[in-house]
Amino acid sequence: MHEAPRGFLEGEALRPRPFRAGLGHLGWIFAGGALGAAARLAVEGAARRLAPAAYEAFPWGTLAANAAGSFLIAIFGTLIFERFVGERARAFWVLGFLGSLTTFSSYALHTLRGWEASPLLGGLYGGGSLLLGLLAALAGLRLTRRLL
Repeated sequence: MHEAPRGFLEGEALRPRPFRAGLGHLGWIFAGGALGAAARLAVEGAARRLAPAAYEAFPWGTLAANAAGSFLIAIFGTLIFERFVGERARAFWVLGFLGSLTTFSSYALHTLRGWEASPLLGGLYGGGSLLLGLLAALAGLRLTRRLL
């Protein structure tokens, strides 16, 4: 079992350890990416089924996937910086699964499409996504520190 560095549980900043991804990690990244992409598709599909009219007007499925991914990546990021999670888990969860679940390109595209339809809608989505993502990441970080 790994121990947390001194000061971490009190909220001190940590220096991230470098990720040494190599060809041996590709399988883990691919597997995580496949599951992350499937999870994103499931979230988008659920959003479309639950409220088709709202889904067409506002990309809340993407918003939900990105917020959930921000929360989870903060948890895994905290664990990784603590060295509780090994390189394979980092490749699978962070680069693969969460990298596929959350995509900046989808965020940018939805923000631009919203802006074209209505600058207010585009601004709300773009700003709201950024704020919600940061708040979700902060919640994940604090929850992880509290539980450790």
